[in-house]
Amino acid sequence: MEDDIIATIAADAEEIVHFPAKPGGLVDRHRQEKARREAAEKQREQEAELEQEPSYKAVKVIILSPEVVSGNTFNFAVGASPGMILPNMEYRYAATIMLMPIAGQTPTVILAKDSGQALSGIGFTLSAGVPVRVVSRAQLWAFNNSTQPIQVSVLAEIYGPDNDI
Repeated sequence: MEDDIIATIAADAEEIVHFPAKPGGLVDRHRQEKARREAAEKQREQEAELEQEPSYKAVKVIILSPEVVSGNTFNFAVGASPGMILPNMEYRYAATIMLMPIAGQTPTVILAKDSGQALSGIGFTLSAGVPVRVVSRAQLWAFNNSTQPIQVSVLAEIYGPDNDI
């Protein structure tokens, strides 16, 4: 009963005059109590509206390891047109590419996504003796931009489709 009178007086006073409340005073305590009640009411409403999200069926995920390893060496003469060293392959996991050094020289090769980019020199320049691992199924072309013939070795890791998953 006494709280109702205090609340009424505080509400009337706030309507008439807007003034800063004295910390710990009557109006300040009233505002804090009012804020606490509103927060509790809002929390009760949110708990009543709480709906459980639908559950999802678990998805089986496995990492496939390569079943076949395929090696190939490509020879590129000086001024030869670009050649495809990795075709677009759905089941390739990864490939390791290495330019073989010849007679102590350090030739380079341009690796690109198509023959036009390789011929233009737009691509990745691979130096001899540095293996590069490519984790992709996309095709890859090579172009000899050196002044001597080169050999590019490719080791592809291939897996087969598994229908039992």
